[in-house]
Amino acid sequence: MSADETIKALKELPIGLFEISQKSTFHCYRHKKDGSIQEVTIDIYDAGQGAGQVRFHCIATTDDGKLATGNAADTLETTISIVHWDDLDR
Repeated sequence: MSADETIKALKELPIGLFEISQKSTFHCYRHKKDGSIQEVTIDIYDAGQGAGQVRFHCIATTDDGKLATGNAADTLETTISIVHWDDLDR
């Protein structure tokens, strides 16, 4: 069963589910502006093809408590390009 089929099946349950998405998690390391290394967990949420302009959303969190996110978008490329990545250096 595809993610879109699973989302559709979950929405059809008589329990009131809405805004369903599949989450993919990526563990990364990056060099901060000051040169130190920072561990980052990036969660990509995919609400399926039927979600239109808000299909994808991205949230990045760091091992030292920083958070970066942006608006949802219809493509993964747009979504990750509009994340406020500089928030990870604040």
